[in-house]
Amino acid sequence: MKSVNIASNEVSQGSWKPSTKTKIFLILLYIAAWIIFVGLCIEAGGFITNAVFVLAQPQAVPYLWQQVDLRDLLQYGHGFSLPW
Repeated sequence: MKSVNIASNEVSQGSWKPSTKTKIFLILLYIAAWIIFVGLCIEAGGFITNAVFVLAQPQAVPYLWQQVDLRDLLQYGHGFSLPW
């Protein structure tokens, strides 16, 4: 088995080829990264939607996503940056 020197031109010129196991592992990592990214986008979208509805129509919040109910936070105080 030939050892690969990372500092050599052999790697930088593209003559090194990953094994089949490495390719499969990288594909699985790529798919897992996309699944995590889409999941985080959905979470962030739900949080932003609830935040907007709490400010615009607090009575509609019980019909939305229940994991992020910001009505109590709104009742606690509007904060320093909101003018209303």
